[in-house]
Amino acid sequence: MEETLRAAQRRRRSDAMVASALALFAERGVDAVSVDEICERAMVSRATFFNYFPAKESVFAAVARRRLEALGSLLRAHGGGEAGGRAGLLSLFRRFAAENASMGEGARVLLPPILARMSTDAELAGLQKQARKVLARIVATLQREGEARLDASPVALADAVWSVYLGSTVAALTDAKALRGLPADMTWRIDMLLGAGK
Repeated sequence: MEETLRAAQRRRRSDAMVASALALFAERGVDAVSVDEICERAMVSRATFFNYFPAKESVFAAVARRRLEALGSLLRAHGGGEAGGRAGLLSLFRRFAAENASMGEGARVLLPPILARMSTDAELAGLQKQARKVLARIVATLQREGEARLDASPVALADAVWSVYLGSTVAALTDAKALRGLPADMTWRIDMLLGAGK
């Protein structure tokens, strides 16, 4: 019980630092924000920040890890016969899109550096690769259960879903209305891509 409480406290502290960093990055850009400003907003010490993150940009990997954990949880839930399936996958990507859209105008400042770092940061690239593998396993399960089209391999279909996720996010940065509509637009696109199944 004590370890669970400690883990929950650690998670809350990490969440506070990530939220503070993302808010500041969205306001002023990544390069203009210092670790001290993140710590002040999150009400933690500099030492605490560096116990969690080696650098301010490491918060991006924390966000990516949480999304990977969410995909893994969906896979485990679906494999165990619990709620999941196509509806669960669509709901999860709707949530990811809503998180991106919730940044409002700050998304235009914040998302491009995150997307650029996905190809140059080794940790982010590794997390993205893991997410795509988990997504391919989810798609394979959907195909076996008749919830996704069968005319593409699970890997190809998962890669297409991932591309829709990234492409829809980038396209939504063009204006505020598109950004607000991102959750519904992305969900519709992924749903159409998955097709009718059997």
